[in-house]
Amino acid sequence: MCPDFHNDFEVTSYIGFLDALIDHADDVVKKLRSTGVLYNLTGSDKAVAHLFNEIGTDLVPNTDIHCDVKADTEKHYKTKRNVLILS
Repeated sequence: MCPDFHNDFEVTSYIGFLDALIDHADDVVKKLRSTGVLYNLTGSDKAVAHLFNEIGTDLVPNTDIHCDVKADTEKHYKTKRNVLILS
């Protein structure tokens, strides 16, 4: 987040989005690791949750940009066809 460099803050936004998804160790397993979105190389899901919660502390979230993604993700995983495929 260098003020003299023009960027769209993609990395910061991504970290903020993951922080919004991850509150506890169970979130790492259920939402991210089990679907292959996140690979845990830290040793424990609790450490991953702690890492993102610490990193996200100083970020100023723009939750408006994440609302559609979260809603679409929930909708996708709640459809009957996807539930049957994942079972």
